[in-house]
Amino acid sequence: MQKTNIYFYKKSFISLILLLFSFPCILLAQPLPPVAQGLHFTSLPLKWYEAVPLGDGMLGALVYEKDNHLRVALDRADLWDLRSVKEFDSRDFSYHWIYEHVIGKDYEPVHKLVDYPYDHDAAPTKIPAGALEFPTADFGKIKSVDLNIHTATCFIQWENGTSATIFISAKENAGYFRFDHLPENLTFFAPVLDAPAYQATHFDASGNAVVGGQDLARLGYPKGTIKKGNHIISYYQRGWGHFSYNITVCWKHLTDRSVEGTWSISSDGSPYSAKQKASEIAATALKIPFARTWNDHKRWWDDYWNQSSVTLPDPVLQHQYDMDMYLFASASRKGDLPITLQAVWTADNGKLPPWKGDYHNDLNTQLSYWPGYTANHLPESAAFTDWLWKDEPVFTKYTRRFFKDSGLNVPGVCTLTGEPMGGWGQYSLSPTVSCWLSQYFYWQWIYSGDYDFLKQRAYPWIKAAATHIESIAIKNKEGYWQLPISSSPEFFDNELKAWFLQTSNYDLSLIHWLLNTAVQMADTLHLQKEAIHWKTFLDGWPSLALNPADSALLVAPDIPYSFSHRHFSHLMSIYPLQLIDWYQGEKDRKIIQASLQELKEYGPSEWMGYSYAWLACLKAVNQDGAGAENALKIFATAFCSPNSFHLNGDQSGKGYSNATYHPFTLEGNFAFARGVQLMLIQQHGGVNYIFPAVPDNWEKVGFEKLRVPGAFLISAKKENGMITEVRIKSLKGGKIKLHNPFIDQKMKVIGTQVTNSKRNNKTLTFSMSSGQVIFLKREIPSIVKGGKILGADISFLPQLEARGEKFYVDGKQQDAIRILKDHGFNFIRLRIFVNPAADSGYSPRKGFCNLFHTEQMAKRIKAAHMGFLLDFHYSDTWADPGKQYTPSAWKHDDFIQLKQEVYNHTKKVITALKRLGTPPDIVQIGNEINHGILWPIGSIHHPDTLAALLKSGIAAVKKADRDIKIMLHIALGGQNAESRSFLDTMIARQVPFDLIGESYYPQWHGTLGDLKNNVTDLAERYSQPIVVVEYSEHKEEVNQIVYHLPDNKGLGTFIWEPLNTWEAMFNRQGIANDSLLNIYVNLAKEYHVH
Repeated sequence: MQKTNIYFYKKSFISLILLLFSFPCILLAQPLPPVAQGLHFTSLPLKWYEAVPLGDGMLGALVYEKDNHLRVALDRADLWDLRSVKEFDSRDFSYHWIYEHVIGKDYEPVHKLVDYPYDHDAAPTKIPAGALEFPTADFGKIKSVDLNIHTATCFIQWENGTSATIFISAKENAGYFRFDHLPENLTFFAPVLDAPAYQATHFDASGNAVVGGQDLARLGYPKGTIKKGNHIISYYQRGWGHFSYNITVCWKHLTDRSVEGTWSISSDGSPYSAKQKASEIAATALKIPFARTWNDHKRWWDDYWNQSSVTLPDPVLQHQYDMDMYLFASASRKGDLPITLQAVWTADNGKLPPWKGDYHNDLNTQLSYWPGYTANHLPESAAFTDWLWKDEPVFTKYTRRFFKDSGLNVPGVCTLTGEPMGGWGQYSLSPTVSCWLSQYFYWQWIYSGDYDFLKQRAYPWIKAAATHIESIAIKNKEGYWQLPISSSPEFFDNELKAWFLQTSNYDLSLIHWLLNTAVQMADTLHLQKEAIHWKTFLDGWPSLALNPADSALLVAPDIPYSFSHRHFSHLMSIYPLQLIDWYQGEKDRKIIQASLQELKEYGPSEWMGYSYAWLACLKAVNQDGAGAENALKIFATAFCSPNSFHLNGDQSGKGYSNATYHPFTLEGNFAFARGVQLMLIQQHGGVNYIFPAVPDNWEKVGFEKLRVPGAFLISAKKENGMITEVRIKSLKGGKIKLHNPFIDQKMKVIGTQVTNSKRNNKTLTFSMSSGQVIFLKREIPSIVKGGKILGADISFLPQLEARGEKFYVDGKQQDAIRILKDHGFNFIRLRIFVNPAADSGYSPRKGFCNLFHTEQMAKRIKAAHMGFLLDFHYSDTWADPGKQYTPSAWKHDDFIQLKQEVYNHTKKVITALKRLGTPPDIVQIGNEINHGILWPIGSIHHPDTLAALLKSGIAAVKKADRDIKIMLHIALGGQNAESRSFLDTMIARQVPFDLIGESYYPQWHGTLGDLKNNVTDLAERYSQPIVVVEYSEHKEEVNQIVYHLPDNKGLGTFIWEPLNTWEAMFNRQGIANDSLLNIYVNLAKEYHVH
């Protein structure tokens, strides 16, 4: 017994060790999640700005290939050269001094004081750290490179079986790498630490390379030291002043063919330096089992992704959004620094980063935090306001020195510690920077519902910013307040005329928003005197300047938007400030539409990638979902690197911008994410709107736990073009207003009471307690009572009756529909042709199965309280797998015209039936369409055009009545492979449908066994219920097969023309065949058909 136990423990221990050694391989073997998969390449990227990005908010890495080595470029957020700009010590450095030179039209001294240092001096600037390189040339060809954004882990596989796993721990302040199955003939494998080129012997000393980056050697640093030990390398680099940093990498060989290692970076002399050094962090991290560290890391990311999600029908937009939200968490964490231009992915090209990797506060930092609040990532968003609050004393000092007042402003371009860096003075020294930054204190408060934050940080910041504006404002000759000089980023660049002598709409809208918010906050804090003060000051400012010709927003009074421009600063009042709001009425709508029309007229020649992302936001708040989608699509496909980084210039060659360069900055990525959110949810006047700007062709879309002001989480789904459910959770308690998504529809409410009298209110108001959940669900009327269909297609009936035929049961004449109902049937199917009265039509001159006859039959069906299925034959005559003739009136149409004809015809029919109060419950878009419709254009050989035609018909049905179920009908009852092929082809092209319809006739579709095998597989494979929508023989057997399908997926059947064809239920004299009718009586009883 003891021997057995020893053997068991020994075997278990060995198994455990083998499991741990194989851990990364196990990770690689796992399929990526279906949503938010990340990146997949078949080779390593060759450029740093196309690399696989990793980050934890403080540390960053870029994984790519350089000189046949696997390179991991390293970064740390607080690696900065913080030397001051000596020119700013001058007594001339003041707003008033610049004002005098603007008035005197002598602007060259301002250029020299403000612009020149930024352009020509290497510092202050963000600096790179270094890189790890691995000798991988002998590994051979790469099989795959993947970034799983759910786990923030890079996986690399070579065809020889070697694999690498790289990640930056979400918790340990360290990066990890592991290589497995290294080549057997490899004698030594270890990383190399590559230091930045701070000591180049030859370099460009001229400066003035802001976008491309100046040479690192211009910083003048002493040569760093690299120390190598036993499985450890350390690099120490002195920077400017007392600043220095250290990189340490250490590793161990688990076997001859497996290596595992860690790295870390520490700084000294930075406000964000930690006590623990990189050498200690890396060494400690290496002692922790790789699997345990990765699991802890994965748990952090699991929690992050669980905070919210969106589900989009467009895979391009879905991928870009998911990547952007991955970048957001990788670049911004509470307690760390906020996002700079490149965040933790500083350029790895031997030069300083584009625009010095600084904090640009005239657009870049602001756009970078646009999506964080709605995405329910408040801790990550707090990195921004925490940093602003931490550096508030620096900003106050700057305000006193430059503006000579006791309020608060922030440099438009600043360092890690908030010091001004210069650059174009109109924006780097703008008087309203703190106004725009105030919005993030407002958002952090309003989305969190944190009263303490309002009292202790948000209002004090906004009050100080308002005090600053009050201190510098002057009265104009009309008696209104104005700024002495004003600008609008970045109109007229840094020319003298970029300063305006009247307040620009950019500055004015920020001041309006700031003072409005100051009033709101003071009221909330019961500071009535202060609220009155700010309201009085607000009332003294003029309205925004509009073009008298069309009401479009001007750049500044008498200065229209008259050329293509990248920065939509003149439209700040539309978004993000939303002072001008679509929901406020016709006047505001006119301003928005005229302003957007001007953008269109002058075109995108001078736009950047972020311009398209911002345009998407503007389109979304203009309720233009298609326009927002188009702008986002252009951004994602033309302005992003393969790794999703925003590269500013147009990379597509399609003329979306004259700028075709590729400097990487992040703000465009996050503005894109905000554009997506605004399509899905918006708040106006305190009312939340669900799917306010979703394109009509987005049939299926949803989101989970998007946060709205007041600390509420909202989830919603739209399926088949209809909002089907909304869920609201209150995190703090309070009142929430929701634009009613279910007006004039039946709504089920769980979690609260809503009286019948209020269910159709345009706005639903709920008072909720903390933790309460309210669930609103659209009650879709059941197709049939009891949940099963026992149906009959009796489209011949009007013709039979026109010939004088009558129907008898037990010797008594009765209405045919009534007879069927009394014998168990609960559904009637009718076919409709486009123009059956045409010479080549189904019923020349008489027009049976046209709209008129269908209307008359629909009245009878509804009067009998039976369900109604309408079968569209998109033809003048029979449509089936052997023929799908285009209607005579449409035969000369091209594809675009044909698609519109399908839409118009379908909508016309459904609208007419609905107007009579007889809408169908189910609609077939085409009859037996497995070979297509509307040949030759809609042939199955052209699946894209076929899908588009079907979607056009479906859209028309849903436009007329969203309750109607959609069926795709194929004549493949016993052919499983063919059925699956057709359905998969349509699903891949996002054709939305609710039911699968099959025809089954043994002479064409095989045995009953073939039918059973086919529909059983379809029921197990697809979510849609199954209907055998045409059959005649094997009446009992067909119904039994359908009603016994797995998961109750068999909805029912329709016997084809039982009144007079094949095995008819009535003879030529109209006398009923009781034995046949009684089959359906028994079926109805057995399967509870009502």
